[in-house]
Parts: sequence; structure tokens; C-alpha cells
Amino acid sequence: MAAPPNPEVSPEVVEELKLELLAAIGSSLVPGADLARRRDPLRGRVLELCARLAPLSPEFLLQAALFARRALGLRAIGCFLVAVAAGHAPCRPLLRRYLGGVALLPRDWADVPRYYQSLAPHPGVLAPLPRALRDALAAAFARFDPHQVAKYRGRPGKVGPAPSPGHAPSWPRPLGGGHAP
Repeated sequence: MAAPPNPEVSPEVVEELKLELLAAIGSSLVPGADLARRRDPLRGRVLELCARLAPLSPEFLLQAALFARRALGLRAIGCFLVAVAAGHAPCRPLLRRYLGGVALLPRDWADVPRYYQSLAPHPGVLAPLPRALRDALAAAFARFDPHQVAKYRGRPGKVGPAPSPGHAPSWPRPLGGGHAP
């Protein structure tokens, strides 16, 4: 889907913004980047770029999320970009098409609304999910089989016992009684 021509913004500027967003996606590999933290500089940069790109090229945000998840294997930034795109009206009609490609696991599926909630203006207050995001989440969830859902379902009552402090695990001794190489 091509962006409507905007006489105020040249195609070169749009291309530059796209390249900057791709660079920000790549920099999410840097240790210490936490997109869920409000004061994270990478998060701020991605939000700024997405806000500028959404009206100019809405599909690119979701294409970048798909690229990050599928080609680069970056779960967090892919889910974060989908959540950010859900906050921009021009991107909403495209959510259903791209969310299934980004949310490959139930864990990814659950991360998208979490990131969307982290974008709310007031922390601790739940922001309603846009209808397009709810519909896309429902369509993506239908693709998971019961085994996948059961594997990623949290079971707070099934926590195993903690090992006692003086009990070390018994490892098998190496053959010949000597030390292992």
C-alpha cells in the first residue's frame, strides 16, 4: 500500500526515516535496551520515528516489524512495533495482515498487548485496545494449536520445590575413578 503523496515531505525524507527506523531496529541488539522501560532512549527514538512515518508510510511500520521478527529473529522489537502501529490510525487496517507473521509464539502474542499498555500516557492505568488490534489478536490466536497454548500458559501453582541449601545434586562419577577431562 503506497502512502498518499504529501507535498510537504519529499520521498528522500521518507526513505531517510525508513533507514533510521531500520537502524534503530538493529540497535535493539545492544545489551541494556529495554523497550518496556519508559525512559529507554531506544524506545523514545523508535516512538519518534514511528510517529513521523505512520502518516507517510503506514505499512512500512508493520513490514519492519515482520522483518525484525522473521529475518532477524528479534521478538521484542517486532512485537513493540506492532503495538506502536496499533496506536496510529493509518496502520490499524493492516494489523490483521501482519500480526500473524510477527506473533509466531503465544508468548509473542501476549507481548503485543503488554507493549501497547506500556505506551499508555499514565502508567498503571489500562488503555483500551483498539478494535483492529483486538480483531488481529483474535485471528492470530486462532492459529495456535492447543499444545502451543498449553506450553506458554503460566501455571503459578506448579512451581517446583526449592532445593535445600545443603543438598548438592549428585552427579555420576566418571569411569575409572579419575577426573573428567
